[in-house]
Amino acid sequence: MIADLIGAAKSISDEELSNVVITGITHNDSDVQPGDLFIALPGAKRHGAEFAANAQKKGAIAVVTDSAGAELAKGLPVLVVANPRLVAGRIAAHFYGEPMRDLNSVAITGTNGKTTVSTLLYQILEAANRDCGLIGTVETRIGSEVIASKRTTPEATELQALAAVMKERHMRHLIIEASSHAMTLHRLEGAHFAIAAFTNLTQDHLDFHGDMESYFAAKS
Repeated sequence: MIADLIGAAKSISDEELSNVVITGITHNDSDVQPGDLFIALPGAKRHGAEFAANAQKKGAIAVVTDSAGAELAKGLPVLVVANPRLVAGRIAAHFYGEPMRDLNSVAITGTNGKTTVSTLLYQILEAANRDCGLIGTVETRIGSEVIASKRTTPEATELQALAAVMKERHMRHLIIEASSHAMTLHRLEGAHFAIAAFTNLTQDHLDFHGDMESYFAAKS
């Protein structure tokens, strides 16, 4: 049961929760499909739980959020955790069957060069006839399918969903650009990597990390 997996407090009984059948997971209320678990994340300006009503309207059957979000998410069963970002990846990885364990996954991090290195590595593997997926700043590639990227590293729910599709389409390798923002915000929780590569560290993103020590720690 997901509540036990993440150590969540519940707004309904175990018996009621056992009747909840989850068919999908998302953190974006706009993407909710009937049967989805909605993970309401705290944001810089607004809390995702503010959109729980829309998620419910679109068919969400339960919400995972923090105590602040629980006050906003009315009308749905709520699983309350201290940090929903920290558990989102674990939930998604569990739901999709730990897809990254079956892919030779490589994370590329560093201030500069992530896109260049990841693209070159992807092209080398493809040229060697080793089916490879790519997730990065510019695009996500799954075989012949190309999807424009919204951010360098997607939220954990998206990342695990993409990895699951790659596994279904018999990809053998996955190259991911891992940003410091993503690591600080726990987007890589639940991910498994065979290799991690570090390009460099220069002064950037200090508005987010505060100082170079914190920036380096995020990349570590």
